[in-house]
Amino acid sequence: MFWSKKHFEFKDIPDLSGKTAIITGANTGVSSNTTPQNKNLTLYLCNWIDWPGMRYRNGEERVPHSSLFPCSIMACRTESKAQVVIEEIQKETGNSQLEFVALDLMSLASVKSFVETIKEKHAKIDILMNNAGVMMCPYGLSSDGIETQFATNHVAHFYLTTQLIPLLQKAPTSRVVTVSSMGHRGVLSNMDLENISNPKTYGRFGHYAKSKAANILFTRELDKRLQEKGIQNIYANSNHPGVVRSDLTRHLMGSFLTSVYDTLMTITTEDGSLTQLYLATSPEVETAKVKGQYYVPFGEAGCVSSVASSDANAKELWDFTETLLKEKVPGRPQRFSTYQEHLQCPNCFSVGTLKAQLLEKELIIEQQQQEISALKASLTTSPIPAVSPGLAASKHSPNGDWANQSRVQQLHSTLATAPTSRALKKQQAAARHFTAPS
Repeated sequence: MFWSKKHFEFKDIPDLSGKTAIITGANTGVSSNTTPQNKNLTLYLCNWIDWPGMRYRNGEERVPHSSLFPCSIMACRTESKAQVVIEEIQKETGNSQLEFVALDLMSLASVKSFVETIKEKHAKIDILMNNAGVMMCPYGLSSDGIETQFATNHVAHFYLTTQLIPLLQKAPTSRVVTVSSMGHRGVLSNMDLENISNPKTYGRFGHYAKSKAANILFTRELDKRLQEKGIQNIYANSNHPGVVRSDLTRHLMGSFLTSVYDTLMTITTEDGSLTQLYLATSPEVETAKVKGQYYVPFGEAGCVSSVASSDANAKELWDFTETLLKEKVPGRPQRFSTYQEHLQCPNCFSVGTLKAQLLEKELIIEQQQQEISALKASLTTSPIPAVSPGLAASKHSPNGDWANQSRVQQLHSTLATAPTSRALKKQQAAARHFTAPS
């Protein structure tokens, strides 16, 4: 699909010895291809963790040099699949510096555990490749009650990246590459974050587009905040890899249509990895001070949509995600089978649950106002005397209406301190834009 001249090729990758790299989803998608018929070295170029150990000699002959490999951490959910990739790469290249660490992006508890493991075993991180993702899958919720695509593609990577900032700071220079897509242009108006997990508003492509726009917005806001804190050694960028032939289309069409689509519209996983590799390894990124940018094949600066280029949208997304994390991470993860179960969870907070709570308050106030009207209608026309609750409740009360009168006074007192409808709406708006402490 992309016929432009390649600005960056595999031979341009510099020596990465001594570096530590993390790649999420390293066993599927763009990051690998493990089909039995494709075990030659050329296809293994799609494993960017493999290529730095290969050097040209006498034209096209490639020779392994294991001393040039980075220490590469394969952050995957399924160990058995990751081990297949590790064993095949080791067999072909002799790279022994491959490490599997379990990471399930559908669980923030798993992300937290992954980060703790990395901090215990590694003093620094030089490259973080936020590569994993899902595409146009059926509606579902993560362990934390967040819509699957938004949870996997954005929230988990947001949490992972921000928690690894201290280790990224310890490297002389470090790179964060978050894989987005030109599909982000599918968001035409706004992100509608408060309904991101609502099944009634779910659309496979629409939510995929939002998650990919979130990747760009997150990258831009991350760079902005790093700059504000004076952190200059982290180069965070996002990219569109191209329409890559990968496992992501498994939710999109059948095997026959997929084969036709791949032949006519896609590029190979090798070529699809080039832009990520450029942002993760090229010295040009540092010399040109490429930060907070969006790149397209093959290693060229790209243009983003108006939604993804909005500073206001970037800040709103950051604040929204921090709020989610503040409430989701401390508690014990729960698996929700329906959106209603998530809304009813007493330990879970979201704009949806807040709206339900505010609606309940409004209904209570409305019921109290109706009760006042009914009680007033039943009272005598005599003035309402001051009365204690005990006297009003007594069967010896000199006035049979005093109990009602006391109830009216009680309700008036309650309503005087209750929030008005306008105040409730202000609470709702404040909660929507609440910024968790960093």
